[in-house]
Parts: sequence; C-alpha cells; structure tokens
Amino acid sequence: MKKLLMISLALGMFTFAACDKDDDKKDDSKNQPATDSTQVNPGDNPGGEEDYRVPTIAELNTDPIVNKDEVTIGNITFVYVQGGTFYMGSKDDIRKAHKVTVSDFYMAKYPLTQAQWNYFSQNNPSRFVGDNNPVDQLSWNRAQEFISAVNYASIIQVRMPTEAEWEYAARGGRKSQNYLYSGSNNLDEVGWYYLNSGDEIPTPTHPVGQKQPNELGLYDMSGNISEMCSDWYAPYPTEEQINPTGPASQVGTDGKVARGGYCSGNETVCTVFARMANQVTDDYSLTGVRLVIPANQINN
Repeated sequence: MKKLLMISLALGMFTFAACDKDDDKKDDSKNQPATDSTQVNPGDNPGGEEDYRVPTIAELNTDPIVNKDEVTIGNITFVYVQGGTFYMGSKDDIRKAHKVTVSDFYMAKYPLTQAQWNYFSQNNPSRFVGDNNPVDQLSWNRAQEFISAVNYASIIQVRMPTEAEWEYAARGGRKSQNYLYSGSNNLDEVGWYYLNSGDEIPTPTHPVGQKQPNELGLYDMSGNISEMCSDWYAPYPTEEQINPTGPASQVGTDGKVARGGYCSGNETVCTVFARMANQVTDDYSLTGVRLVIPANQINN
C-alpha cells in the first residue's frame, strides 16, 4: 500500500513538473519580439495609429483557392469575367457612347462586406453595421489602405476596377442582355433604391446578395451601395479605347469615379452607365468598393 502511495505521489510530482515546464514555454513565447507579420509602420496600418497591432485572420491564413471560373482570397470570392468590346456610356446620348475593349479579369461577387473587411483589416468604418452589409462611409484613400492590407496577406494582388471594367461587368460582359440596370430592366429585381429600401432616415444599406445577380453572377451592382473605381472623373473621349484607366491626374475639382447608385438614390443613378464623382479624402455615407484581380495573375 505504501509503495502504491509513493508511486502515485511521484507521478503527481512528475505531472506537475511537466505542466510547469509547458507553462514556462508558453510564457517565453509571449516575450519573443514581434515578427514581420505583426510589426508595421503606422502608415501601413489601415485605420490605426499604433506601431504594433494584432495580426488579422488573413495574415495567419490566406491561401488563395484558384479555379477557372472563380478565385477565392480569404473570404472574398471573385468571378471570372471574359474580356471583350462594348459601347461604354449612355445609350440615349451618342456623344457619350464610345467603343471600349477590356482584357479578362476577375471581379468580386459582392461589394466588399464588413465580414470581409474584418478578415483582412481592423476598425470597420461603416455606419450601418452588419457582417453581410457592404462596407460604407468609405473614402477612396481608406479603400486603398484596405487593398494594401489584402495584398500584404495574399500572393495574388487585388485592386479597384477601372471604370471601363466596372461598366463592362455591370452590363454582363459577353453575356450581356443590354439591360438598363445590372441584370434586369426592372430595378426592383436586382437592386435596392429609394422606393424599396423603407422609410428609415437615414436609409440603411442592405445585406448583399438578396436580389438577383446579373448575367455574370455578380450581385448588387445596381443600388444598395455606390462603388468606387480607380479612374479620375473626366468627360469621355470620343475615340476607341483599349483598357482605359482614365486621366493621369485630377481634372478640375472632380474626384474619383463612383458607380452603381445607392439605396437612397433614384432609378437614374442606378443604371449601368450613370456616373458620380467622389473626392478621395471624403467618407461618403453610402459609398463602398468592389475589388478585381487582373486575369494575367491567374493565367501565369
């Protein structure tokens, strides 16, 4: 009996010592210097001013999933858009319509959501909070900081769409049925706007993906949230263009192009050809962004 007791006590002391050593290892890990993935300069930290920050989920696990028709980076899924030629601009005003060709690219299935923002970054700027709601109240500069956070975490680099890419995709690309709105001639079927967004003031955004997609499987390209493009706003040229990127610098007092309309807007601003301009530093309450990937990154 005494032998059994002594063995039990010895085992207990061994177990305690082993646990104590494990705890020491854990404590030592806390005292290790920050690695490159957690140490950033304040300018590299979207929405933050501290020299150090907790790594995002994306920094810990962002392995892209690549298929021919879709690419997924973190929790953002991109749909393949085969390039082609189309007439960009209003079909009701021949002076604005001009022939444009764009190359293949991948476009995010939804406008950037708050769950996606939180996956890659911190300090969600949105006024109307909800994981599946689009990020709103977003400036062009802040959106660029978010894009830098995604590109820091991913070997596949993303960017804003050009205005031509945005309109080509909104029209349905090579599958276009020449709808007035993105996916239909009936805005109620494909988008949120002032007549179907309720009476609440200010008008809140809606969770993405609740309306029908367009011909390419893209959601919410008409209404809900306006989406920023990379181009400076300027009058359209009259000559044919290939992969246009807009003016090299700001034209007058106009800012960057925004497209798609918004949930408190009327039918006109939600058409596939309507254009708006935002100043790069201003946080517009119903403005967000949708990301793209140039297809040559995937094909190579």
